[in-house]
Amino acid sequence: MPLAPPQELEDAGLAFDLPLRLEPRLGVCLPDPWDRRAPLPADEWGQEQADDYAVLRERLTGGEHAHQVEGHPWWIQNDARLEAELVTHGLYCGDSRGYDSPEARRLEPGASAWRLLWQIGSDDQTGFTWGDGGNLYLLLREQDLRACRFDRAWLGLQCR
Repeated sequence: MPLAPPQELEDAGLAFDLPLRLEPRLGVCLPDPWDRRAPLPADEWGQEQADDYAVLRERLTGGEHAHQVEGHPWWIQNDARLEAELVTHGLYCGDSRGYDSPEARRLEPGASAWRLLWQIGSDDQTGFTWGDGGNLYLLLREQDLRACRFDRAWLGLQCR
């Protein structure tokens, strides 16, 4: 029997007709050229090489993935793992001050420990609309995933 959505979703106007039908399928997933977890030499690339790779990535994968479990995220704005690392250490990231702080530079290496658990995009079929056609990203540190500490997950939103 399907569970009813939490009252908080109803109150926020995010209720949807149940059940939603999910149809998983396998697909190719390649990292963004500037992905901090990718084994790509992006720091050595110029913009032209990164653009060429982005075109190849789009052709090989069929384009942006709206929904996915694990794999390489399709960031809309930037790699949100840095934001997750900074915010969970108490830095405000609503403007550039948090990113530009000495504390952010000290914490930046820890951003690579975060991984994508799932990504849910705006989707007309489900009625999900995140901001202006955005994506939700649920991220968790590797050690927290191994310890099943899902209470330490971080949910981020990026919009177009």
